[in-house]
Amino acid sequence: MNEPSEEDILRTSPTTSTGAEPAESTDWTAISINAYQNQSLSADVFGRRLDGQSTRPHRRDDATCGGICGTVTLLVPKAEDMTTGRITRLAIDHPDQRLASSPLAYRRVFLEMTSYLHQVAREYQLTHLEAFVHPRHAKLYRRVFNATPIGKPFACEDVAGAPAQLMKADIQHPKTFHPRLRARYAG
Repeated sequence: MNEPSEEDILRTSPTTSTGAEPAESTDWTAISINAYQNQSLSADVFGRRLDGQSTRPHRRDDATCGGICGTVTLLVPKAEDMTTGRITRLAIDHPDQRLASSPLAYRRVFLEMTSYLHQVAREYQLTHLEAFVHPRHAKLYRRVFNATPIGKPFACEDVAGAPAQLMKADIQHPKTFHPRLRARYAG
């Protein structure tokens, strides 16, 4: 399998200058995953959208579900010899103000979304995931997913020059993830 070099990754970012959409949409399949707030005020990841088309029926009941509290997009390479996907547009924002400031609520949504993201990535036979993260979040990705930094932090043009660090994680073996979280990703 031919994986891109660090220079190739940094030179061929899949997003536009706003970080919103893949620059070369013919090279990537975009899968959006949403989390909705459920009655217990935790996250319910209900499904995904593949290049704008829903691929699964909704599991949520509109009467018992609040608004979107998290979203993430997985870019899956269309080239069969590429096995590294890219995480983009990860955002968490609870519509319920009681949860917006709660670190526990944030972690719950993050873990639900990333465990579902991991499942989808494995369905697409990806072996690695990479993401440009703010350097202050790099420690979290190292601790939770055993991700390794690639290169040094830099000013990322995709997010108006904000600092970024490229991180890459081997997702084939969840046993290398944080011991308390492994079970979430093993399924």
